[in-house]
Amino acid sequence: MEFDRKFFNKIEFNKKQTDNILISAKKDLLVAKNSKIIEVIFRFSYDSLLKFGMYVLAKNGYKARSIPGHHQKIIEKASIILNNNLFFIIGERMRRQRNFDLYECVFTVSEKEAFEYLNFVISFVNGDR
Repeated sequence: MEFDRKFFNKIEFNKKQTDNILISAKKDLLVAKNSKIIEVIFRFSYDSLLKFGMYVLAKNGYKARSIPGHHQKIIEKASIILNNNLFFIIGERMRRQRNFDLYECVFTVSEKEAFEYLNFVISFVNGDR
């Protein structure tokens, strides 16, 4: 699998570093699970999904560079490594909705969607997939 040098750096991570990424993803997930605010549930679920993608990349020796488009690339490459197209489809939908909320200042995620996203992310971060 090729990693575009524009978006990724080849880095050797030690176990503590990769564990810390996963711990951070789990902390974000805990915030999402414990909130009653739909925007918080969605945003922390998205952050957890991204960090899980970063964890998957780190386990494979890559780190995303912080440049425009890197969220999309994290989701894309993690889905390939995981061999799970649903990770890409749902992750992209979340990314677009997050961008719409952030840049257009219009939150479009329903309560039902927020909980579906949360459960989707839980299934990855907690190792069910």
